[in-house]
Amino acid sequence: HFKTNEFLALADVMQQLYLFSLIGFLLAEKLKSDSKLFFLIGAVLATIIEIGQLFLPGRVADISDIIIGGFGMIVGMKISV
Repeated sequence: HFKTNEFLALADVMQQLYLFSLIGFLLAEKLKSDSKLFFLIGAVLATIIEIGQLFLPGRVADISDIIIGGFGMIVGMKISV
């Protein structure tokens, strides 16, 4: 069976990277800036999402999601260039 904890964790990381890279791609079309700003924007957005998860039953806030959000934004920015 492919529905192991490792597979679900990998799928979650891939979904987050896709979402934040899409946001980074779209923002890169409007903002011409450096990687540090995009990482910061991604980290702030991911932090807001993680804080919201504190109030949802069955969800857990995780620092790795914030880091993935920041890197996803950079990936989206690099793809748009």
